[in-house]
Amino acid sequence: QLGDRIAQDGTPWINLRVETIRTLADAVASFELVRERTTVLSRAQALALVERACDHAFREKQSYFEAIASRPGLHRAMQRSIDDLRNAGLRAEDLQSAAFESTEKASGLRLIFEEYEGLLRDGGFIDRTGVLSVATRMLKDGARPPYGPGSIWIIAGDTDLTSSEEAFLALVTGGNAFVLTVDDDAWRSSDAPIRIVRGVGEENEIRGVFRSILERPDGFDQCELVYSERNGYLPLSYELSAEYSVAATFAEGLSASYTRPGAAALGFLAWVGGAFEAAEIETLLRAGAVDPWRGEERGVSALAIARALRNARIGWGRQRYISRLEAWSAARRLLLKDTDLSDARRNAVERDLETSSAAIAFIEPLLTMTAGLAEGTMVKIESLAEATAFFVREKSAIRNEIDAMAERAIVRMLTELSSLPVAEVSRREASARLSDAVIELFVAASNPRPGHLHVVPVRLGGWSGRPFLFTVGLDDSRHPGGSGQDPVLLDAERDALNKVRGRNLPMMSDRPVRNAAEFHRFLSRACESAEKGGALTLSYSSHNLHEERERFPSSTLLEVARKIHGGHEVLYEDLLRDVATDRWSFVPKGSALSGSEWWLARVFEESGRGRLIRDIERSYPWLSDGWEAKAARGGNHLTRWDGVITPSAALDPRLSGTVVSASRLEKLAGCPYRYFLENVLRIQPIEEMDRDPSRWLSPADFGSLLHETLEIFMKETCARGEKPSPQNHAHRINRVADDAIERWVAEVPPPNRPSVERQRQELYEACEVFLRTEDLECSSITAKYFEVGFGKGSDVLPSFAIDLGGGQSLQLRGRIDRVDLDDLEPLWDVWDYKSGSRYKFAGGGRLRKGTRIQHAIYARAIEALLAAKGLEGRVRRSGYYFTSRKGDGHRIDILSERGELERVLTLLCDVVASGTFLHGPENECKFCDYRVICGDVKEAEEGSARKIEANPDADGVRAWLELQGIE
Repeated sequence: QLGDRIAQDGTPWINLRVETIRTLADAVASFELVRERTTVLSRAQALALVERACDHAFREKQSYFEAIASRPGLHRAMQRSIDDLRNAGLRAEDLQSAAFESTEKASGLRLIFEEYEGLLRDGGFIDRTGVLSVATRMLKDGARPPYGPGSIWIIAGDTDLTSSEEAFLALVTGGNAFVLTVDDDAWRSSDAPIRIVRGVGEENEIRGVFRSILERPDGFDQCELVYSERNGYLPLSYELSAEYSVAATFAEGLSASYTRPGAAALGFLAWVGGAFEAAEIETLLRAGAVDPWRGEERGVSALAIARALRNARIGWGRQRYISRLEAWSAARRLLLKDTDLSDARRNAVERDLETSSAAIAFIEPLLTMTAGLAEGTMVKIESLAEATAFFVREKSAIRNEIDAMAERAIVRMLTELSSLPVAEVSRREASARLSDAVIELFVAASNPRPGHLHVVPVRLGGWSGRPFLFTVGLDDSRHPGGSGQDPVLLDAERDALNKVRGRNLPMMSDRPVRNAAEFHRFLSRACESAEKGGALTLSYSSHNLHEERERFPSSTLLEVARKIHGGHEVLYEDLLRDVATDRWSFVPKGSALSGSEWWLARVFEESGRGRLIRDIERSYPWLSDGWEAKAARGGNHLTRWDGVITPSAALDPRLSGTVVSASRLEKLAGCPYRYFLENVLRIQPIEEMDRDPSRWLSPADFGSLLHETLEIFMKETCARGEKPSPQNHAHRINRVADDAIERWVAEVPPPNRPSVERQRQELYEACEVFLRTEDLECSSITAKYFEVGFGKGSDVLPSFAIDLGGGQSLQLRGRIDRVDLDDLEPLWDVWDYKSGSRYKFAGGGRLRKGTRIQHAIYARAIEALLAAKGLEGRVRRSGYYFTSRKGDGHRIDILSERGELERVLTLLCDVVASGTFLHGPENECKFCDYRVICGDVKEAEEGSARKIEANPDADGVRAWLELQGIE
């Protein structure tokens, strides 16, 4: 850039070479280092040695820093402090206790420093500071400098050098050097046009820069975007330039994490560092960060493989991937044997089988290369780095030039790390360290290129000579920045070491002063460039949009405002008044970057809301539907947006012959709208397998586990002619429970073993309650049948219907947990196990508005079964058996009168047949899978109540109101 700028300014040059301290040190010391077979470490490798040094120090001896060993950023902070010490020429033995706030801290830091120096020495390694030290020593010993004695050395005046670098440069130049002095105050007398503007948030600052450039005829290659803070503005600049197709170069490069290979590396490390959760791989596939068939031709997409991993219900654990995918495939193959399967459904199943095979082919190599990483609790960082490099090289997606550069850089860095001596830490810690290395790796750094906007930090701003400069991030919270302390080496300790050892350790408290001086030098460079027909624009973010908090301009902007107005009497109030209307916001005043910005400009500046709404309705019909739905739900008429559709025979199970279950009918009675979503629209909620470290099975799954345990135990016990009791069967029922738990562990992966043991104990307690209850209440009763199925698909009672009168009937199906027979007379008791508490079932009422009809249907089914099998007797009791510790073995039996069940079933069918599916009461929403669709459930309940009150004579409403009167 320096050479280009000299040429652009009309000065021809020849034999001008640009060097840095690093290139000069390499030129002096490289042959010596090769001769001694010394390996020069990269920044990432040096950090890995610092991590190793900390691990050794914390493991072998008591350390001052051991208490914060797991704190994020400790190792990087330690590396920076060690670099400062080494750059100042200090060694571990120079860290005298008197210079530190405590002797323990001095010894702790000295120990880590010694470990680091020892690792360098023993491994034949050298870091960049070491290279500089070797080069300096060689020059002192008479080594030839890289350039002859006739060379003229020109040093940029704002070059920030450490004391070691200054000493080295003096030896290299032989004193034949002069510094290009930079007048920090040159900008104050410049005639360059300067504008101060505020942006409503950081994103709008970048948008404002892009809009301003688009309005000029000069093009992007005449412009430079300068930022005060990298973390906030660099990613925003990259994301928005990609979104709006603004060609840009980045002086510092981009974090590898912004790229697809970076995302692939981070996702892979999260997968290995966690519990090998399938969700991590699914996310990579869906995001496009992974190309499953890189370099191969395959018909199965990444999205299809992600769906296969989800459908297989893998959850987590390496050992589950192949077995669950094979089990899913086996289940799909069984479907193909169904002769009633439609052609479309058959094709879909066959595609599933193809996808499952592809998913296995994709995942098997990943499982193979991570086999050694899953054994035990400790892993070798080098092994994980090698596996991650393989994954990035073989599976990451490459879509552009930056992705390709990121892949090469990540693989190179990980390969470098894998070449270091073996170190073992926990798998999670190893993953965290390598993830941090990927995030801190920057790629695609570039000089300015024709046709590109150049994006640079303040320290590099203005060197390109571009006449139009835009500087963002000049609010008082960012510039000139705070004067925080180094968390490892405090300023007081640095000062003490400087006094004792005569060194030049930098002070962290001086940072704001240094930043302000650096910015003044930038202003001088920028103004010099802007004087040649350009302009300098300075902006700050006036709002923190995340915290909804106002921000204020930095003191530097006040200095510039005083320069613009030519006097020191300008105050902050004057500056704020000047920028009150000159702002960059979401609504563009000139050029728009996108369609959405164009819309906003039209609605706020031209035609107003009415025209905008009409245009949006034409362009986005689904948004139009949303507005129509909101308006319709706010009225009193029953509309399609309330769940009201055209009645048809297909809806009415009495006419269609649809076989329904008791639970399905109870859901209908609780909330018709939920029934509509699930059974009419057939919307199925996505089944998520969330890994909760405190719990293994959900309440529903635990209930199934308990049911399975009791069924197996009771069948075995009754087959031997025994009745269950605590004295005789406690050990046996626990063994059955253990066997059931192991089967469930294979089906649903536990997050950890303690979670299994907690629920094992919970199951043992339920079994204890069960045995105690059986011993007390079943002395004259014998359990006869278990898991009695009826209706479609049942071998016991293949068909079961309840006559509703008028020639109509309702086909029903279900599975009864248990049927008991009185030992003295033919009286039958029908029970459904419940694993929760009984509060929902307590209180009066036999059918509870149709929400509790299972017991009545089950009683009718047993009566039909008795008649079909020619067995004597009648149903005496039917109800619910609360087998868990919460239910304490309590039983609730309810028998309804003849005609009551038929009336409820008729009303429920009338609601469905009418096509009226209104929202139910709010208490039904607590555990509803469809709650997200309804939004504010309180508002939905109130709207439904208003509609019912306004339309009492509608068929569906009338049936619903009558149903509400049934106890």
